[in-house]
Amino acid sequence: MNESAEKKMEEALEHGKNATQNNLEGAARGNFPAERTSRYKESIDYEMKKKTSGPIGGVGSTDQKAHLLEKGTIKTRKYPAIRTTLTQEARAIKRILGSRWF
Repeated sequence: MNESAEKKMEEALEHGKNATQNNLEGAARGNFPAERTSRYKESIDYEMKKKTSGPIGGVGSTDQKAHLLEKGTIKTRKYPAIRTTLTQEARAIKRILGSRWF
């Protein structure tokens, strides 16, 4: 496997993780449930797996209730912090990874 591709993937995943955590800090002052922000922010992480075709990875949360915040429930509104941030950061992530990945 190409070490350069691995390094770029890790850099892009780290960028996504940091951007999501930064957005959660800002959201604590706004409409995100402030009492959940700190624990949820700490749970944001990434995982990368090495495949023969190249590295693959994703940003997510280890909080067992993260899906309830991201998608909402019948009784609570949704706070799609991870999805929203990664969508907003798509251009920066593409720049880090280069054209090979897109």
